[in-house]
Amino acid sequence: MNKTQYRILLSLTLFIGLSFSNCLVAQNYMLINKDRKMTFARLSEIGVDSVFYFMNVNNTEIVGADTIHYFSNQLQPGVTPDCELIYNDTVILGTKVLVQSDTDITHVFFNQFNDSIFIKSQIKDGDTWKVYNWSNGSYVKATVVNHLLRTILPGVDDSLYRIQFNVFTLDGIMLTDTFPNATKIDITENYGISEFFDFNIFPLPGDSIGRVLRGLENPDAGIVNIDAQNAFNYGLGYEFHYKEESVPDNNSTADKRISAWKYFVLAKSEIVGGVTYTMERIQFDTLYFDGVPTSTLVWDTAEVTYNYADYAYLDSLEFQLQQQNNFGYSDWVKIDSLFAGIPHKYIYDWFNYNDVDLCLSNPDAISQPEQLFGDGLGLMHYTDSTSIDDYYSINMTYFKVGLNEWGTPYDFSALDNTAITINNENILKIYPNPCNDVLHINLQDLNQVVTILNTTGTIVMQTTYSGGQINVSSLEQGMYFVKISGPNNFAVTQIVKL
Repeated sequence: MNKTQYRILLSLTLFIGLSFSNCLVAQNYMLINKDRKMTFARLSEIGVDSVFYFMNVNNTEIVGADTIHYFSNQLQPGVTPDCELIYNDTVILGTKVLVQSDTDITHVFFNQFNDSIFIKSQIKDGDTWKVYNWSNGSYVKATVVNHLLRTILPGVDDSLYRIQFNVFTLDGIMLTDTFPNATKIDITENYGISEFFDFNIFPLPGDSIGRVLRGLENPDAGIVNIDAQNAFNYGLGYEFHYKEESVPDNNSTADKRISAWKYFVLAKSEIVGGVTYTMERIQFDTLYFDGVPTSTLVWDTAEVTYNYADYAYLDSLEFQLQQQNNFGYSDWVKIDSLFAGIPHKYIYDWFNYNDVDLCLSNPDAISQPEQLFGDGLGLMHYTDSTSIDDYYSINMTYFKVGLNEWGTPYDFSALDNTAITINNENILKIYPNPCNDVLHINLQDLNQVVTILNTTGTIVMQTTYSGGQINVSSLEQGMYFVKISGPNNFAVTQIVKL
């Protein structure tokens, strides 16, 4: 062997030796980044994302050489009857994590029972340790089983360690039927923990389905939270139908109001801090006075502005202060069988929060105050109530968003050729329909304003009714809305110009 061959062989031997030794050297894979908001998804049994969680560190404390990170506020039912926490699935890493300054950089997660769960971050293949101990001596053992390169987000690859859990008795017998035996977690090099089960309910079996990383704050790919800007990001041609009820009616002296209304998006204009839409609006109101119904119809175009600041509570993570001194929390869900699979977010608000017993209370006795927003759908549901005699609610009953359609559309076509008027004695008749050059209007009251609008809501003709007929020869062929308004009545109907 000559000197050159020897040097090459020596170099290869050193390279292989160093590479092999590097595999055996423990590496620190950070579990938690206190400066990063994280989005996780709960995988359903069929592998479809269903519930989403938004985690971040909202407080950090230095204790000696150790660090404590506190997660979004943990709320739990208290002993008082008015504690009204409905869901507790939004805190999945527990209440806090203690990062120790030991050689293994052990992270101690604390669950809802204040139990300790030990996860090391300075690890290598083959490492083992006890994760959790039961009082009877049984324990959970962690084993680092693999070092992989995986796609953890769409288009995002990262190096990760896979840790498997197994449950053993004090005598070392594996308990195969005891949670969390045969489960796993993944810890990535650049993004921290990327797959795990619900630490907060551990060691109870509860919901053992995996939670997986689905996005980071302002990610280029992956799933993000529903905030005010994307909730009200409508497209042209979007159509929404609502049912609205109020007892008593806030805008009149009526005992009750029931409204069916539709928005059809015609135009969009971005403004500073918000967005304005021009919409075709059909609104059919029924007012009840002492049980007697009176109906009106509005068919026009309307400009609707959404200021994002008014919906700032949508932008926060779960368990955050919603407005002033009232506390609320949210739960983001995506279920393919509901709302055509469009992600939606529940907001539970107007609670008081007691930080002593970690309890939500509702001193104003508002029954189940809640809101529901859809991604690109805006407000889909809102309700508040103190009794059956005092409530307000609005519900989206149908939407058509591009190729997505959900719900049952309200049959507004029944109103096409019928004008609804407040004064039933003042019956409106418009003929012929379709018409050519002349439109006959038979209306008892004179001095009514007659307005004709095209389908975009633009006024193309307006005159004062003085009896007889109106010359519409200047109108182009097509469909128009005719609106009659006066001190005693309001009516809208639809005509076709030939």
